[in-house]
Amino acid sequence: MMRNSAHLTVLLSICWFSQISFAGEVPCSTKNAPTGWHIFVDRTHKFCFQYPPVYKAVRDTSERKSIVVLNAEGQIYVWLDKRFSLQQLDDISRSGNPPEPTRINGLLFYYVGPGGGGVDYSDDFLFNLRGKILHIEFDGPYINDNHPSEGAKELERQLLATFRTF
Repeated sequence: MMRNSAHLTVLLSICWFSQISFAGEVPCSTKNAPTGWHIFVDRTHKFCFQYPPVYKAVRDTSERKSIVVLNAEGQIYVWLDKRFSLQQLDDISRSGNPPEPTRINGLLFYYVGPGGGGVDYSDDFLFNLRGKILHIEFDGPYINDNHPSEGAKELERQLLATFRTF
């Protein structure tokens, strides 16, 4: 599925400083994040977001070379993929429907929700990051079959509201 690992390489720099330490450097100090959230900054690809303190950011050593933000109940994967196009987004969709354009805090994401068949599918948000597809995948927790819990859906919105490019 992922043909060229060079297109997937995401060099990560995880910053564990306070939000104030980034003032003037990257636009991640925002009013949208709840107090105490940590900041993830990818200086190579020039994006950042904030995430809850109950999660821990680690490097994914698999082929997709993502950042994984995880806790006991779920994971958040973030990685770059192939060239951005609406056709590529349609190919990624599990449901057979095109991804749903979704504006969050003025930015346009494309939402891919659960598929069918009672399988636990993540909620994926795709973003056009300088001509490449940036995946932000929220994997669990799930309830009653393949649907993320309401708490997980709220976390998705809160985290995506802190997403910035610089």
